[in-house]
Amino acid sequence: MKQLRRVAALMLFTGLLGVAVDSTSGSKAQVNALSPQELRGRSIYQAGESVSGKPITATISDLDVPGASMSCAGCHGSSGQGTTEGGISSGNVTWSYLTNPAGHVHPTGRKHKAFDELLISRATNECVDPDGHKLLSAMPCYKMSAQDMADLIAYLKRVEADPQPGVTETTITIGSIIPTTGPLTEMGEAMQGVLTGYFAEINSQGGVYNRKFVLAIVEVGGDQASENLKSTMQSNQIFALVGGVAAGLDDQVVALAQSEQLPVIGPATLLPRSASNDYVFYLSPGIDDQARALVSFAAQKPELRKSKLSLVASKQEVLAGVANIENHARSLNWSLVRHDYERSTFNASQLIESLKADKSDTLFIIGSKEEAAAILKEAAAANWAPDVLILGVVGGGVVSSMPASFQGKVFASFPTVPTDISPAGIAEFRALQEKYKLTNRHVASQLSALAAAKVFVETLKQSGKDLTRIKLIHALQQVSNFDTGVSRPVTFGPKERVGSRGSYIVGVDAEKKEFMPTPIWVRSN
Repeated sequence: MKQLRRVAALMLFTGLLGVAVDSTSGSKAQVNALSPQELRGRSIYQAGESVSGKPITATISDLDVPGASMSCAGCHGSSGQGTTEGGISSGNVTWSYLTNPAGHVHPTGRKHKAFDELLISRATNECVDPDGHKLLSAMPCYKMSAQDMADLIAYLKRVEADPQPGVTETTITIGSIIPTTGPLTEMGEAMQGVLTGYFAEINSQGGVYNRKFVLAIVEVGGDQASENLKSTMQSNQIFALVGGVAAGLDDQVVALAQSEQLPVIGPATLLPRSASNDYVFYLSPGIDDQARALVSFAAQKPELRKSKLSLVASKQEVLAGVANIENHARSLNWSLVRHDYERSTFNASQLIESLKADKSDTLFIIGSKEEAAAILKEAAAANWAPDVLILGVVGGGVVSSMPASFQGKVFASFPTVPTDISPAGIAEFRALQEKYKLTNRHVASQLSALAAAKVFVETLKQSGKDLTRIKLIHALQQVSNFDTGVSRPVTFGPKERVGSRGSYIVGVDAEKKEFMPTPIWVRSN
């Protein structure tokens, strides 16, 4: 299980991983950005869904269906110019066409005057043209709120001048965030290599719908990381972000994605922002999910379930999951006691005395690997060996010094283990390694980036040739148990933005100083 130990050490840095790109430095600034109302209207037009969460219903042949199943763009195209499918042609719904003062004469002979905002609203709700004639039976009627209708009309005024960023007839430009300074530079370069190789391979096979990929770098690093992210995205036409780093920029990435309706697939971070987030899709569970899975695991073991659980955490830790650990333990009717300490005055011996006096039986340690190692060492010196729960990002750093008295008593959580990688996945990666001269270092980081790229390409195929960001988001929401071959299967949903909820729980062989070869997957929810 040496690989597990390497994965553990690697996961300490997973939230800071980066990936890189080729030659696009960016020259096109986005102009005439959509207003908030027009962005809301775009969601309705392209996805048939309101960002407000209010229902939109389509009625056709007296049958009511969700608006998402019959979006405007599904028939009229992303540009609003109309499409032909199965011998049925949908009409042009661009503002300039609808409001043409000359009015309209249709192939069926039906005539009517020009539309205005009120008449478009009536046509959408009642399926009648400006002169009161019924529209074709293939046209659904829609029920939506007055605000949603106003938003939709606002977007119809812009639809023909709203090209998808980064998409042409022959190319799709995607971005990836990569640190260019600091200790993670080499890791980012490794991820750059595998992404460049993978997309080059897809391009050599004709791309997706005859569009080739252009990979553009989004450089971040140092104190200007947030500013660099914003300026690069403003100066580049980027359709989506794939892989890369979100740690340290988690809130900024989510805010950017929300404001631009920008799909972000597989950014590496320990703290996924899964709440109030529509556009960022994380492949792996963060420390919050891993911690809750540990608590669930322990609660299922009778010998641990009846013990007194103490949460041992540094007050300096910024782990948002600490409060969630408490809440999750209580939801399982398991009382939990906090034992916080100041990092500047950390004293493992005194902490052990306090824990023993409190009659603690099971410890959940959240701190640095040095602090965790010191706690275990002092406990062993005091002839005390409680059961210990620990995050893999820390456990990988203490297993080599684990006191033998903790044999069978320490359990660590990991978002992934080597057995997640299938033989076919290994073969694919090795082929890329050989063909594109990829480094043998930072393999787990490369596999993470490769998994994100494979999810992106698969959902791109599902989105169809008439590509929009909203269509890609909708395709991502439909992903169910998708096997990348180089990660755990990925499942998203309308409200699910973490592709794998849970964690592997791995025991520690304290005598051999290694992880046991029998990981158990435990869901966090």
